[in-house]
Amino acid sequence: MLCTFIAIVLCGLVPVRTQVTHGHIWETLFTYLDPNGDGQITLNELTTASEGVDTDGDRVVTKSDFRSIWDALTAGAHDASATRQAGELLFSYITHGADTVSPSAFSQKLFSFLDSNGDGLVSKQEFLQAWVKIHPQSGSRTSPAP
Repeated sequence: MLCTFIAIVLCGLVPVRTQVTHGHIWETLFTYLDPNGDGQITLNELTTASEGVDTDGDRVVTKSDFRSIWDALTAGAHDASATRQAGELLFSYITHGADTVSPSAFSQKLFSFLDSNGDGLVSKQEFLQAWVKIHPQSGSRTSPAP
C-alpha cells in the first residue's frame, strides 16, 4: 500500500509542489496513514501502510529500502539534504542503529516512536512532535491543522 501511495505521488495524482514545505509533507503522510480520517493512526493502519517498505522483497527492511521510500515521499522538499538526514535519523531511531529490521518490527518500532504517550493511537500532535524530533529545523514551519 505504501508503494501504491508513492506511485500516486510520483504520477502526480497527489498535488506536489515544486518545492514542498515540511507542513505539506507531514500533513500528506498523516492523511495517508490515517485512511479512515478519524485523526488518529492505529498500529493496524500503520502496518497496512508499511507493507511495501521492503522494496526488494528480501524480508528485511534495509537503509536502502527505507531511503528509497523516504526520498519518494519527500520529493521536492525545499531543503533536500536536511530532509534526507531526517530520514536517516528516523531509520536510526526505528532500528536503534542496526542496518536492517524485519518488516513487522519496522512497523512496531515506528509506531512506538510515533505513539509518544503510549495510548495505542498516534494523534496529529504526536505525529508532528515526531516529525520535529527528526527534523527540528522544520518546527517553525509546521503546525498541526485543527
